[in-house]
Amino acid sequence: MNKKIKKTALNVLTTATLLSGVAAPAFFSGVASAATSNSVVGAVPSIASTGNYNLASIRIDESVQGNLANGDVIVLTLPEGLAWNGLPVVTTTDGTVTAGVYAVTSRVVNIELATVDAVNVDKFIISTPVTVSSVGSGPINVNLSAPGTGIASGDYTVGNFTSGSATVTALSTPTRGSGTVSFGTVRIVENAIGDLAAGETITLTLPSGYTWGAGTAKTDTNGIVTTLGATGGRTLTLTVNTATAARPGIIDLTTQVVVGSSAAKGDVTVSLGGTSNLSGDVVIGKYADWGISVEAEAAKSVTAGRDAQRIAKVTIAEDIPGSLIPGRTITAKLPENTRFSAAPTLTLDSGNNIWATAVGTLNSDSTEVTFTLANNASTSAAELALSNVNIDVAPNVSGDIALEIGGTAGAKGTIVVANATKVVSGSADVKEVKVGSQAQAVGDITLTEGKKEGLLVGNLELNAPAGVTFANVPTVKVEGGDIQLGTVTRANNNTTLRIPVNGQSSKASAIKISGLQVTVDRTVPEGDIKFSIGGTAVVNNATPFPNTSAGSVIASKVVTPAPSDQKATAQFVLGQSKYTVNGVEKAMDVAAFEEGGRTYLPVRFVAEALGVSSDNVLWNQADWSVTILKGDRVVKMTIGSNVMIVNGVSITMDVPAKLKDERTFLPIRYVAQALGAEIEWDDATQTVTVKQ
Repeated sequence: MNKKIKKTALNVLTTATLLSGVAAPAFFSGVASAATSNSVVGAVPSIASTGNYNLASIRIDESVQGNLANGDVIVLTLPEGLAWNGLPVVTTTDGTVTAGVYAVTSRVVNIELATVDAVNVDKFIISTPVTVSSVGSGPINVNLSAPGTGIASGDYTVGNFTSGSATVTALSTPTRGSGTVSFGTVRIVENAIGDLAAGETITLTLPSGYTWGAGTAKTDTNGIVTTLGATGGRTLTLTVNTATAARPGIIDLTTQVVVGSSAAKGDVTVSLGGTSNLSGDVVIGKYADWGISVEAEAAKSVTAGRDAQRIAKVTIAEDIPGSLIPGRTITAKLPENTRFSAAPTLTLDSGNNIWATAVGTLNSDSTEVTFTLANNASTSAAELALSNVNIDVAPNVSGDIALEIGGTAGAKGTIVVANATKVVSGSADVKEVKVGSQAQAVGDITLTEGKKEGLLVGNLELNAPAGVTFANVPTVKVEGGDIQLGTVTRANNNTTLRIPVNGQSSKASAIKISGLQVTVDRTVPEGDIKFSIGGTAVVNNATPFPNTSAGSVIASKVVTPAPSDQKATAQFVLGQSKYTVNGVEKAMDVAAFEEGGRTYLPVRFVAEALGVSSDNVLWNQADWSVTILKGDRVVKMTIGSNVMIVNGVSITMDVPAKLKDERTFLPIRYVAQALGAEIEWDDATQTVTVKQ
C-alpha cells in the first residue's frame, strides 16, 4: 500500500523546538533489532569550549508496522559534563506517532510514545540540545535504552570534543611590486565551535617596512562577530565580540598593504598573536621587482629522423604585473637540425586576459617563431605558455634540444625541451687499406639501435664515400634483440649496402656486419674511411633537412695515398679578387662577397683550388647550369635554383645558386657539401679557408 509521507510536529506534552533539515547518517554504536532501525542524522559538531549546543539528532525508524506500541518509553542519557538544555524535540517524518518528553535528571530524559500509527510504520527524529559545562576528549555519546520494547538500544555519537584551535591560511600568494597593493586574503577558520571565545583578540603583524592599508576589510561567517582595529601600522588587531554557537566560524581578511622603501623583497610573512591560542606565521604573498621567468617541464624524449614530435611545455611568467612590455615580441628559436612542425600557439595560463591566444609567425626555415603582444599592460601577473608544440628532428641529432626564448618584450632564457635519441649508431674494428687495391677487408661493423622500434620497416643503408665501393655482400646477422632482416644487397653502383628491415624490434637490437670488402680507387685521400648510415628505415623526414645520414662509422683507414693525391688548402678573402693555394697566390676575375648574412664563394675557383681542372667545370648555356666532375663525384647546380644534385641525389639549399659577373656563386656551406671539402671562417680577417 502506498503511504503518504507526513512531516508534522508531534503533539508533545512539553514545549519544544522542531528540527529543520536532516543530514546523512553519522557513526553510531548500538544493537540492531527487528523492532527499529536507529541512526544519527545531521552534522556531528566538534566542541572545543563550554556553552550551549545543538548536537546531531537520533533517528528511529520502525522496521515493521506494529513493532512500536502505545506506552513504549525511550530513555536518553547524556555523559558527565553535559546537561539537557531544555527538552529534546520529537519530529515525525512518517506515521502519526505522538510522544511526551519528561526530564528525569539534568542528564536523563524519558520519551513516552503516547500513540502510534495503527496503519503505517512510524519514523521520527529526536533532537539533542545540550549545555556543556566541562570539555572532555573524544566522542560525545548519548545512551539510548528502551527496556521491554524491542527498540534498538546503544550509544550514539552526536558530537566530538576537540582540543580547540583555529586554522589560518592565505587563499592566494600573489607577487606584487612597491606601493599600495593587495596580497592574498587571510582566512581564519575555527576547527570547532567556540574555538575563538568572546573577548579574545587576534593580532596580525607585518614585517618591517610594510604597513596595513586603509582598504583592509574583514567578513565574518557562521555567527562569529569581530571588530577590525585601526590600520596604518604594522600590527592589525581583530577582536571577537560574539563567539560561535552552531557552526565553526570563518573570518576572511581582505588585505591591503603599503610596501615602503625599506621593505625587504621576498615572501611577505604575517606573524599571528593576541590573547587567542593562535600563533605562528602565514605567507600572504611576495614582494619583487620587475622580472620574467622562463621555465620548462621535464624534457620530452624524441627520436632523430622523425617528424611531429612533442616537446616539453614552456612557461613564460611575469614576476609582477607589467613585466612584459606591451606591443613587443616574444620569439622561440630551435637549434640547428630541428624545426617546428607547425606554427606554435602562445596561450594565457593565468593572469588577466589581455593577450588573446595567438598563433605565431614562422621564419622561412621554420626554426624560429615570433609572437606579438597586444598593446595592453597586464594588471595581474601573466603566465604565458607554449604547449602542445611539435618539432621535426634531423637524423643526425642526439642529446639535449634547447629552445631559446627572446624578442623585445623582455623574456629571455634558454631551456631544454627535448632529448633526442639516434635511431642507430655504429662501431667497428678499424683495418688498414691501400689506394688502388680491390676487395680489401674492413673491420667488422656493429649497428646498434638507440631504442626498441628505433628502426622502421624499410631499408637500412651503409653508404661508402667517394672513391670507395663495396666488393662483396657481407654476412649480416642479428646479435641482440629481435629485429627481423631481409636479404642484403648492393645498390647504386656498389656504393650502397642495403639491409632490408622486415619487422621492427620489441627491444633494442644489434646488427653485425662481418666479412665486408671494399675497393679503394686512387682518388681516395689518406685517413679514415667513413661509411654513412641512412636509408628509409632510419629517416622518414629527409625533405626538411639536407643531411639524410644518421651518422657514420669508421671501419677502415687509408694508409697509402695515391701518388697523384695532394692535399690542398685554399684561402679566399672577402672582397678580394685573389686567393692562395698552399700559400701560392693566384688571381680571379671575381671576388668573394657577403649577402644577407651569407658568405658566397665562386664555385669554379674553389674547384680549381682543390685540384679540379678547368675541363671538368662545365657550363651549360641551355639551362644555365654548372656541372663539376671531381673524382667520382658529379655535382650539378642551376642558376636561380635552390636544388643542388650530387651524384644524382637532390639536395635542397635554403638559397639558390647566384650568377654574378658571369660566375656561379654558392654560400660556403654548400661549396663544402658539393666538393667534399672542409670550410673554416675567420671573422677577424674575413677569410674563408677551404681544405681538401
